[in-house]
Amino acid sequence: MEKIIISKNKSISISIKIAKNKKSNVTLIIGPGYHHSMNENLLEYLSDKLIEEKVNVVRFDYPFKNPKFKMIFGLNSFVDIYEKVFEYIRNKDEFKNDYFFIGGKSLSSAVASRINSDKIKGYLFLCFPQKVTFLKIPISNKSLFRLKKPMFFIKGTNDEYSDNRKMELLVGALNPYARLMLIPDTNHSLKLLSTEKRKQSELNKEIADIILWFISDVINNDKKIN
Repeated sequence: MEKIIISKNKSISISIKIAKNKKSNVTLIIGPGYHHSMNENLLEYLSDKLIEEKVNVVRFDYPFKNPKFKMIFGLNSFVDIYEKVFEYIRNKDEFKNDYFFIGGKSLSSAVASRINSDKIKGYLFLCFPQKVTFLKIPISNKSLFRLKKPMFFIKGTNDEYSDNRKMELLVGALNPYARLMLIPDTNHSLKLLSTEKRKQSELNKEIADIILWFISDVINNDKKIN
């Protein structure tokens, strides 16, 4: 665990897991949702699973990781924090020649969509929010159209922060850069509403496997072009 200074009086925690046995040149930076920390169950599972498959994983916490401490921040302040994490990682010697993928859950997916860099090969958006439910305010998706990079959206069909049809239309408008995976019977946190047909652990593995496929596909296509 490391600390990054983000302002005069504030720092954030950052977890860096490097793939064992063989040096990996693929790194995923993934941020948490508003109400969770980097130790949220799915993010922890993905971190453990992906490093087994030779993907370095970086997770971090925003200053509000404690759910008892909730404030309304402007989205740009989160973008600044995420950019500091990205710059910190990509400037470390062991990561300088890596393929970078960035993204996160919910809030962090919206934040990551506002970061554009030649060093980024693709974006992973888990539960990309289209609105702030309790305020019924739509979240702008204009930044997505400026990326021109592979994007992978994964969302539950029962996501209260995102409409399935609107997400399908958005991904269609982002063609050929975007792909969408809709997971039946899951909510905004990608948790199953019923475990009668399959377990949450099985779903988490499915999500990890499809993420690995996406990363591999992007890298293979990049190698063909370059």
